[in-house]
Amino acid sequence: MMQQRVIEKRMQAKVEGEILKWGRCLCALCNKKGKMGTTTKATPQNPVVKILCFDCAVEDLSKRHNISHKEAKDRHEKTMKAQERLIRVIMERYQETTGKKIPKNMQAISEIVQPGVEWWQNGLSESERWEIAKLSKDDQKRRFRESPILPPTKQPIVNTAPDIGRNDPCPCGSGKKYKKCCLEKAA
Repeated sequence: MMQQRVIEKRMQAKVEGEILKWGRCLCALCNKKGKMGTTTKATPQNPVVKILCFDCAVEDLSKRHNISHKEAKDRHEKTMKAQERLIRVIMERYQETTGKKIPKNMQAISEIVQPGVEWWQNGLSESERWEIAKLSKDDQKRRFRESPILPPTKQPIVNTAPDIGRNDPCPCGSGKKYKKCCLEKAA
């Protein structure tokens, strides 16, 4: 129910269907409870987001692309697995950049993952998502790590300044020892 309000607030759209617990939903088309399939996009022409069960999502995909039911099911499953890999990459990057553990709270996880999921669903066309889904696991992860929605990984700080001993000649060129010249200014 909370996710539904978040969708309505972000999209400024009415939501048909309902997201239930444990990856299940109440489908907007068949009105049955089942495995979560997908959500449709809200557009200015149709400001309604529909939550579809897996079977209705596959049927919709089959009709829209004029492909067999089996091919549509395969395409949908591969696309959903790619989305799951994206979420894993986001969580790995979160740990790398913050040094924190992944939160146990679903709302906190949702806030971390949401920008990436929105990029996946709204920033890419269906054909771009399918092209990514056809890639190997490693290529998918590489593509996700290069995506603009992930913060860059932390780079180690490297001191490039030359090591100057206290008794070495000062690098400023005064001819004095470093300890008598610029060491005091640096401190």
